[in-house]
Amino acid sequence: MSCLPALAGVCPHPMPVRRDIIILTESTLIVAGADTHADTLHVAAISMTGAALGDREFPTTRTGYATAIRFLTSWGQIERIGVEGTASYGAGFTRALSTAGIEVVEVTRAVKSTRRLNPGLRAAYGVGSDTAAQLLITAGANPHRLHSEAAFAALCGAAPVPASSGKTNRHRLSRGGDRAANNALHRIALVRMSHHQPTKDYVQRQLALGHNRMEILRKLKRAIARETFKLLTRQIAVPEYADLRPARQAKNITVTAAANHFGIWPTVISRIERGLQRDDTFADTYRNWLRAA
Repeated sequence: MSCLPALAGVCPHPMPVRRDIIILTESTLIVAGADTHADTLHVAAISMTGAALGDREFPTTRTGYATAIRFLTSWGQIERIGVEGTASYGAGFTRALSTAGIEVVEVTRAVKSTRRLNPGLRAAYGVGSDTAAQLLITAGANPHRLHSEAAFAALCGAAPVPASSGKTNRHRLSRGGDRAANNALHRIALVRMSHHQPTKDYVQRQLALGHNRMEILRKLKRAIARETFKLLTRQIAVPEYADLRPARQAKNITVTAAANHFGIWPTVISRIERGLQRDDTFADTYRNWLRAA
């Protein structure tokens, strides 16, 4: 219970706390995507910071649409949802979403990507399923911002902003743009700074030139935005990993033995063999080792 301020601490008119308002305020905002087909639709939910929450497949029926919406809203309040084919296979689901008061964004042909572009995006170092999903959703919601890589960088808040003073010529990180997409670029940059040797070498060169880590991070995010734009707007040939497991099994080499040879965890080998983790440089090294074994 709560009350208005009163004389001498007296509470003459107790007022109930609106717990429904508190719950609404604390509700988690999410964005979602839907890949639609003739008989099924696949939906996925991610947080506003790009973290993957869950995904599931449903039948393209009224019951399936209702169940899919309940599944998505179980993760939080839907900020918007990108739907592929709102005028074709996704028309029924789009109507159900609109009836539920959920904003629908058409995933246009230019950025329809789960089959053609996502593999290319996932091939980039440090790009996981959650960061790829966020960048795809941002692109799908803003197709008019894909006319140039500079426009896409500005959309992601990665365009350089002049911040010079006196004789100091410098730039700072942009505070505008889609914050979820910016967060995705930020996490990709951190992964590369920690584990990607060419990026680690670049960071050391920049530090030697007197640049601080925030300036280096800004440059990396700008470069990653440029790389991402190319992957989103061009068809990229992605190296396949499907040959790795059969090649290992043909030589009667266990996952543990292969992992011990390279000094890494067996789960890394397993994930790369199944295409769940991308590392083209290691995959080539692993493939050559299997051939020579």
